[in-house]
Amino acid sequence: YRMNAGTFPSSEQGLMALVEKPSSGRQPKSWQQTMKTEQVDPWQNPYGYSFPSRHGQNEPDVWSFGPDMVDGTEDDIGNWEE
Repeated sequence: YRMNAGTFPSSEQGLMALVEKPSSGRQPKSWQQTMKTEQVDPWQNPYGYSFPSRHGQNEPDVWSFGPDMVDGTEDDIGNWEE
């Protein structure tokens, strides 16, 4: 997405910006569908997404709410963890 649009999708646009052209927020310079459907985690829930990162990364935060399916709990699994 970033290579075509010039930036990552905003938190508001989320990962759906990979499926449908965003209609709100900063509009991409050039948009191309990257995925046919929104991806879900192993528990069949959409992934959490935040850009700018809440964890000081230069890339978006992407995470699963984990088996309890509640955001912000100890079992969340994110790309900022080692």
